[in-house]
Amino acid sequence: MLKNIDKIFSKSILAIIALISMIFLLSGGIYTILNKPSTMGIYKSLTAQSLLEFFTSAILLITGVIGLIFLEKSMRKTFDISTAKIRFIVGITLLITSLILMEVLLWLKY
Repeated sequence: MLKNIDKIFSKSILAIIALISMIFLLSGGIYTILNKPSTMGIYKSLTAQSLLEFFTSAILLITGVIGLIFLEKSMRKTFDISTAKIRFIVGITLLITSLILMEVLLWLKY
């Protein structure tokens, strides 16, 4: 019985649950559930959000997190330098792309 509990509450499972809940909260999941906004376009208000904006921000947050994971994997001690360089470049590219597109999404709301 205790072995199954240890498998359920392992560090990696808890980290994944925390990451998914963080992305849900940061992208406006609670607002989307409570207010049931329309799916049409982008609202020109910083206090309202559509379903399109929710999904877009969630996808951009996931892209940024994947970029950070690639960066973390590239910084580990490795003997394959070329793979580490590729992971580093992919991680930086994903992270910068998600940040730029989040800024574009914010500027579209003005």
